[in-house]
Amino acid sequence: HRTRRATIVMDGKANAIRDRIKSVKNTRKITMAMKLVAAAKVRRAQDAVLATRPFSETLQSVFGGLVQRLGDDTIDLPLL
Repeated sequence: HRTRRATIVMDGKANAIRDRIKSVKNTRKITMAMKLVAAAKVRRAQDAVLATRPFSETLQSVFGGLVQRLGDDTIDLPLL
């Protein structure tokens, strides 16, 4: 009976190990999916920043020209 009990205990441990391996694999899949989602969000944010660059350059040019036209006048312009 001793060998039979040992086999049963080993089977229980084997099942536990098998379950743990499945759990780790599932966690790995979830982590990979989360990384892909994060990468897509970063890419989208970078595209948004690049899309606003022409607008920013034009705005900077307009305000630069405005400041040059005003010259040395002491006008309170808090946004410039």
